[in-house]
Amino acid sequence: KELENCEYFLAVIGKDWLEIEDEDGMRRIEDTKDHVRIETQVALKKGIPVIPVLVRGAKVPPWTKLPDDLKDLSFRNGLSIRPDPDFHRDMDRLVEQIKQ
Repeated sequence: KELENCEYFLAVIGKDWLEIEDEDGMRRIEDTKDHVRIETQVALKKGIPVIPVLVRGAKVPPWTKLPDDLKDLSFRNGLSIRPDPDFHRDMDRLVEQIKQ
């Protein structure tokens, strides 16, 4: 329900985001009940601007490695957020891009 009020959706993606598994060894991104997948899927479906926020050297995931309902995420411009001393500068840049 909170997504109904969102102007933007920030998808925080780490370098292992695609490979994180549940206790059964299934990639969480493949689990249709995983909250991260659900929220990302809903934002994409509703046309909410989705911004991949890339941390720890992550890259925007390739569409070939995403479930069908998340493939559009691959075609979004991601923004790298680095640790200190660059963190605040990178976050300020993100805020400025959203304001435009």
